[in-house]
Amino acid sequence: MKQLLPITKHKYTYITFNLKADSWTINLCKKCIVWLYLFVFIFSLNAQNSTQKIMHLSFDDSYYFMMDLTKKTTNYNSIFENPFLRKLKSFHDTYGAVFSLYCYTYSPGANWYISPLKTTYAQEFIDNSYWLKLGFHNRNSKYATEDWQVRYYEDFLSVIPEMEGRSKCFDLVPRLHTFGLNTTSAFLDSLKNHADIGLKGFLFADDGRVSYCLTKDQSDYLKKNDSLYDAASELYYFTTETRLESVKDSVAFLAQFLTSAYASRADILPIFTHEHMLSNLNGTLRPEKDYLFGRMEACIKWAIANNYKFDYPMNLIPYKTPTGNKSLSADTDIISVKGNTISTKTIGNFQIFNTSGILLYRKENVSSIKAKLSRGIYIVNFKGNDGIHAKEKIVI
Repeated sequence: MKQLLPITKHKYTYITFNLKADSWTINLCKKCIVWLYLFVFIFSLNAQNSTQKIMHLSFDDSYYFMMDLTKKTTNYNSIFENPFLRKLKSFHDTYGAVFSLYCYTYSPGANWYISPLKTTYAQEFIDNSYWLKLGFHNRNSKYATEDWQVRYYEDFLSVIPEMEGRSKCFDLVPRLHTFGLNTTSAFLDSLKNHADIGLKGFLFADDGRVSYCLTKDQSDYLKKNDSLYDAASELYYFTTETRLESVKDSVAFLAQFLTSAYASRADILPIFTHEHMLSNLNGTLRPEKDYLFGRMEACIKWAIANNYKFDYPMNLIPYKTPTGNKSLSADTDIISVKGNTISTKTIGNFQIFNTSGILLYRKENVSSIKAKLSRGIYIVNFKGNDGIHAKEKIVI
């Protein structure tokens, strides 16, 4: 074991009882005890706050609310006169919850196509985009392989007309219908590289099935972990935990994430259900399905009780995703490393990845982070509150 101070061993030990020396020794011991207490307290506080846990709530197959807004253009003064959106707003106003609505763009049965919302409605979505976002799901539920076309994503984006703040309305890490089982890597790349608002990743299946264009090994990894970065496609994937219609007791289900067995997938909790289960085509709510709102509220209360905040997985992704073996533009004047402590000269948000791009640690609004890492190469991404942004490969 490495010694912090050299210790000299003597054959004989002389004990004296000098009162002055003994008083000095006692005072020194008192100071040591105080410093030790402070060290333990601060270490414990840092351990509790080292990782920010989030819960994200979303609705698949969403479009009834858009049909209703289109029909009630002259009836509604606000988008929150729609019963479904009003219910979500009540959850946000009461608890601070945030939501994503993953949308279809076409309904053959209702003869409905997605179209730009009127300006006042679009502005309300922009004004509330910090807690309510729209995301692409698919053209419709009865899709064929040829329906996975980027023009349907462009149709979806058109729901918010070209106006200032438009891009804030969109969730850039959506859940594709059937988890994109019939998609191709070319299609996913076209969504990522879209000139307007490119997607940064996707929500992985809640049942562990192989999703999107991931390999079985990657899928197996996501069954046990919160997230994965695919360096080949430069996309992030986050594990969806559950769909509320299949969980009778949401609190009992969530309790497992407080156990050590689920520690590796307890920090990011995406939970979802389906809009069509809660709404009717005419925009009214289905009272027989109100229990799903009850389960959602139970999840929200559980999250608050267990120190989760409500946020979007897309907000956990760096501005430019670090890749495993590609060189990064390092700025050693910003990021410094001493042992397992990584520091900067300014306050901001840290993210630490392994060379496969998997997020290991994150901490917000600090100027240093101490991570328990084994020896190896890691990638540090830092975004300062003052606008500084640096990425660097480090060696521990």
